[in-house]
Amino acid sequence: MVSLLSGKVKIQTKALDESYILEPGQQLQYIPTEKEIKILKVTTETAIGWKDGLLSFKNAGFSEVVESLERWYGVNIQVSGKPSKAWKLSGRYENQNLDLVLDRMSFIENFNYDINKKNIHLKF
Repeated sequence: MVSLLSGKVKIQTKALDESYILEPGQQLQYIPTEKEIKILKVTTETAIGWKDGLLSFKNAGFSEVVESLERWYGVNIQVSGKPSKAWKLSGRYENQNLDLVLDRMSFIENFNYDINKKNIHLKF
């Protein structure tokens, strides 16, 4: 994932043999399971909020949320089943522990979860 706040940057991929130019406010995401690159709009808060302990999502899909939670909290997330609908999760979590974040997300997106140290199991 690459986010750009100012300037312009060209990204060349070896795997897909393509190049992309990012403008301010854009984020490039590589989705390895789909071998696909997406360019999304991103806010400064979403891109660099981690510096201030701010985890932020705006219309985030399921895989984006899982990847962010794994990076943010240093956990491994396993999934049983799959969401009944496409996720477009928006939320702002400032210095929140993982249990609270999952609790809020599970209420919105209708899933159960178990936490065992650094292993999280999401159940749909």
